[in-house]
Amino acid sequence: MIVRNNEGKAVLHFKAWCNSQWEAEAYEPIVLLKEDLPQGVPDTVKPNYDAVDFARLRSMVERGVTNGVFTSEEEQEWLTFLEEEMSTASTYEGIEEKVYDENDGELFCKGGLWEIKILLHIKFTLTAIARIAEKRTQR
Repeated sequence: MIVRNNEGKAVLHFKAWCNSQWEAEAYEPIVLLKEDLPQGVPDTVKPNYDAVDFARLRSMVERGVTNGVFTSEEEQEWLTFLEEEMSTASTYEGIEEKVYDENDGELFCKGGLWEIKILLHIKFTLTAIARIAEKRTQR
């Protein structure tokens, strides 16, 4: 829970685990902004699409259809999703990546924070698992 403390600062009260009982004062609240409010606009963190092989992902979708894991509707959804991601990747081509150094006290993010390959793989895997489970329950 986020509240304003007696000093006017925003603090986060929390509990140890999602299934533990709420005890508002069990843990020292975390001050969210220790200094003044940030000024200006944050730097763009460029997503890292270097490791994403869109052709391979497209062929995985096609194999999923061939093997009966995906329907033609799911195939179209995936192909549309991949086209949108390719379009998004191209919008970052001219943007210079800001690389923070551990020594300057700021966030460290060499290579970009966003690993889109992992997200694509997770979404693909979950869709395939759901489709297989659905087919098994229909038998």
